[in-house]
Amino acid sequence: MKLRPMLAAVLATATTVTTLGVVSALAPAYADPDSRAGVVAERPRDAAIHAVDGEVRSVAQVGSTVVMGGNFTKVGPVTRGAAGVISIAGRSFGTSFPDVNGTVYAAAPDGAGGWYLGGDFASVGGQGRANVARVDATGAVTSFNPAPNGPVYRLVVAPDGDLIIGGNFTQAAGAAAGSVARVTNSGALVWGATVSGAVRALGVSGDGSRLYIGGDFSKIAGLTVRRLAALSAATGAQDTGWVPGLPNMTVSDLVVRT
Repeated sequence: MKLRPMLAAVLATATTVTTLGVVSALAPAYADPDSRAGVVAERPRDAAIHAVDGEVRSVAQVGSTVVMGGNFTKVGPVTRGAAGVISIAGRSFGTSFPDVNGTVYAAAPDGAGGWYLGGDFASVGGQGRANVARVDATGAVTSFNPAPNGPVYRLVVAPDGDLIIGGNFTQAAGAAAGSVARVTNSGALVWGATVSGAVRALGVSGDGSRLYIGGDFSKIAGLTVRRLAALSAATGAQDTGWVPGLPNMTVSDLVVRT
């Protein structure tokens, strides 16, 4: 794997705005058609694994366990729906992760050994979970169920343990929430934003006070704000103290430099 050309290609699509790196678009990863089923290779470039049979759109790690989410039906030799686990220590595919009925766009550690999942799905492990779910360290689906009424593209865990979700929805936890919402780790709504259009990227400032959002949205609270903005992490209101230039294409990812 040649990393330098890959890195250069990513940097060529990024623009730094104050403390923020903004990426306009990144293609999803695909399984290597020449790879082979089996354990995770110590040197994947020499012995690639047949990890999935579709797109990988998110990767998150807790300790020696990695969770992948995307749009696939197999993880290694195991039939699996849209999410699966790999043990780095054992170099093996896990079998205890629940099936997801749909597509997973985002995965994030929950801080307690488990995982949050976001995407466009209807159930996890056979239980009704609309677009957001929480899986504990044992692989069991928890009662966490804010159920946004549209797809979730990004997840960020706040310093206090709350989950911030970004996507293309108008409700979360039974209340109004425009494309961004903050919920507790039990699923209760803290606030819902007033963003019109899809939010595809999230980033929290080092002190946790500011939430950066990117996507292809056009308004916040009825006022024209296109594709890149900041919100108060405490209230969800627009942070008018941060005024970036307006990107002319969709913002797909953000990196906050602290």
